[in-house]
Amino acid sequence: MVEVGKRKAETNILIEKVGEESSVAETEKEAADEEEEKTNVAAKEAGELKDSAEKALSSAIPALEKAKNAIDCMKKGHITEMKSLGTPPTMVIVTAKCILILLGEKVNSNDPEDKIWKKAV
Repeated sequence: MVEVGKRKAETNILIEKVGEESSVAETEKEAADEEEEKTNVAAKEAGELKDSAEKALSSAIPALEKAKNAIDCMKKGHITEMKSLGTPPTMVIVTAKCILILLGEKVNSNDPEDKIWKKAV
């Protein structure tokens, strides 16, 4: 009888321990579920942002290619003529700014025209 009582006490201790561990596991599962939800929302937002960026890129690439092709038709005489202009017309400055951007030069929208022109020629 003592053996049965001892086993019963051990079993009760084991049941209590399993109950405590189950409670901890349930708390951790709830935290993991919350993180999963946050992650799913972030993933959805990232996917939407990616789709938007890809759409913008796909519409910008043809314009970039068209601009590159337009630059390819320039001849040395065109460039010499451009350099000879002391104060070029505004649209020439705009074109020079575009060319600098295509060439990878750092150009700010608030740069003065003379600075852009000096960079371009």
